[in-house]
Amino acid sequence: MLMYREDYYDKETVQKEMTEIHVAKHRNGPVGSFKLRFLKEFGRFVEGK
Repeated sequence: MLMYREDYYDKETVQKEMTEIHVAKHRNGPVGSFKLRFLKEFGRFVEGK
């Protein structure tokens, strides 16, 4: 799994909490991507909107 959080690279972005998760390799399953919200104060990912 690969993670990309735009605010890590661009401090002035509008999407501060959004993280894109890429499943790049999976032996017996699908690959793809989805978005989660990262809550810094709790160190937790939750479903994104």
